[in-house]
Amino acid sequence: MKVGDRQQCLVWSLDRGDVLLRVAPEGASAPTFSADSRFVALASWEEVCLFELATGRELKRWKTAGRVHSLQFHPTDSRIAVGYKEGPRASVYDATNGREITRLEVGEGWRMVVSWHPEGRHLAVGSTALGIQIWDVEAQRRLARLEGQTHEVDFVTYHPSGKWLASWSWDGVMCLWDPATGRQAMQIPLLVENLQFSLDGHWLGHFWPGEDQAQLLEFVSPQEYSTLRNNSGINRIPQDACATSPDDRFLAVAMGDGVHIWNLPADREVGLLPAGHAEAVFFEPGGKALWTCAAGTGLQRWAIQPAGTNELELIFAAPERIDLPFAPLRLASDGTGRTLAIVGQSDGQVMVLDVATKSTRLLPVHDSKPEFVALSADAKWLATSGWHSDRVQLWNMESGKLVRDWIVALKTKVAFTPDSRELIVERSGEFQFVKIETLETTRSLRREIGLYPGTVAFSPDGKLMAMEMSPAVIHIKEVSTGRTVAQLEDPFGDRSNLISFTHEGTKLIVLSTYASAIHVWDLRAIRSRLKPLGLDWDWPGFSEPTVKTATSNGREPMGALAVGSVAAATKRLSATNSPAARP
Repeated sequence: MKVGDRQQCLVWSLDRGDVLLRVAPEGASAPTFSADSRFVALASWEEVCLFELATGRELKRWKTAGRVHSLQFHPTDSRIAVGYKEGPRASVYDATNGREITRLEVGEGWRMVVSWHPEGRHLAVGSTALGIQIWDVEAQRRLARLEGQTHEVDFVTYHPSGKWLASWSWDGVMCLWDPATGRQAMQIPLLVENLQFSLDGHWLGHFWPGEDQAQLLEFVSPQEYSTLRNNSGINRIPQDACATSPDDRFLAVAMGDGVHIWNLPADREVGLLPAGHAEAVFFEPGGKALWTCAAGTGLQRWAIQPAGTNELELIFAAPERIDLPFAPLRLASDGTGRTLAIVGQSDGQVMVLDVATKSTRLLPVHDSKPEFVALSADAKWLATSGWHSDRVQLWNMESGKLVRDWIVALKTKVAFTPDSRELIVERSGEFQFVKIETLETTRSLRREIGLYPGTVAFSPDGKLMAMEMSPAVIHIKEVSTGRTVAQLEDPFGDRSNLISFTHEGTKLIVLSTYASAIHVWDLRAIRSRLKPLGLDWDWPGFSEPTVKTATSNGREPMGALAVGSVAAATKRLSATNSPAARP
């Protein structure tokens, strides 16, 4: 396609080499093709003209709310997003009838550009004076404003995966953004005319102003570290609780507005359970149900129903509420998932529950503020601690008696080693290991600059543990010796509030509450990159993957975009500063 001011718009068939449109308006601009390649839409002053590509005839023309600056077809349907030369809004029209179906009040701006997220729910809007905004189109709600670039934005485009957004502004800088967090991943000086990712996402192409050549930047998206996108916006804060389904396909994360569900292989959020301000989540063995715990909505069991052939979704039945004599705060599970321990902060009580029978047993905890609870893998020991309490208590589950009551610092968490032989007291400055048989401290792992207590996660085989030992640096250690096997340094400096291994043990889920982010470390991908360099960890390799993977948009990746009759230069572009994963 060739367009230009005061010129006749030309559209060619690449198969036949002939011109398709012969009646396009003079000076038409902002061309956009439909996802099924059947139609092309053009802007003509304050109108949008729709043409059928097979016949070249004009099908429809409609008037818009102002002079059109940019157009983009929805990635899956007949909607067209419109950015205006000036004005306080962006619009979405139905191309089948020319009716405006959505109006986004973005604020007063000029030369507005629009770009759909590949999944079609979100729209990026950039312009002079407004910068870049990301909107939930159906909810007509602004999710984020991307800060860090001049407000003279002229181009925005999503990567096909939806994980990255590229923009260019009048200061001559191309920026790459992580839409999941709204943060800038990198920037490079670049003079461009147009900016677009190839269909397979391997290239970012642009034209040099005033020259008959294009430049292709090779785009390398990191597989070792990623951030999950939250459909509710980047300011939704994850709590200190998450759980993966037994087959590792789904991740449940407790948040202030309920429990959000992600399909991990597809890297897509697929649901939200209205469980209230949940503080704990737990998948039953076999994946038959998800349990949620919240002071407002209580302890609930959400049965999981078959989803048919759709592997991307989970279907939940109406929740079953488990009656308790107190408002539950958090829960913990034993190693088999058959026993739960539930703590209630307000009454200082702990309840033990049999998952199969729903029978309960009350434990007479002598602490008015127990906010954290841990259950040993063999279900023989239970420990409590508190954010506002200075006590740690250890209970024998068989006798129901208190074994030890420690006076410790405030803000302390507890955990057990996988062999049920040691209690870990997690303080701001250290991880203290206490042997249960003798109640003696066997070792203490000091943390660097520990403002709040850290958490520890264990690999499925119980041989490795992950813990944040310094700000934004997670150590993977051998449980038996405490030897550091590897270090994972967050590229954005995000500190972890919770760390969790997947059931297969090849990924780490990291909740960064204060950064409002959920990060995923792919340990297998890290090691595969390190091995050719002779830097692999001193640890046995992972077994072959058992979980079926899927593309982020649910479709197979398309082939590379072919560019003909254009002088092209290539450069290598890394999507973000490579996260360090030192052996």
